[in-house]
Amino acid sequence: MVTGLTYSLDTFKFLFMDPHVFALWFSALALALLLRALQHRFNHPFLVPGFYIIVPAALYTIRAIAGWEWEMLRANGWVFPMPGKVPGWQFYTYFGK
Repeated sequence: MVTGLTYSLDTFKFLFMDPHVFALWFSALALALLLRALQHRFNHPFLVPGFYIIVPAALYTIRAIAGWEWEMLRANGWVFPMPGKVPGWQFYTYFGK
């Protein structure tokens, strides 16, 4: 596994030759390009909010149909990991310094 982003053959192989890693970053790129194409085609103020509502709904639908568990998706990098038991206001302490 590559530990840093360097311009090397190892990084290229890691990003493009590993099917799992490629699927992780390419799916995000494909969604960004789809949103860009939709914005070029349609000029509506609800397009972006609607897109950001539809994409998670599609993820939930695909997950339910395929029968995937959230822990499996987290372990494979498709969903962010759950934070430990921390207070809800701890996020604001990062800005105190």
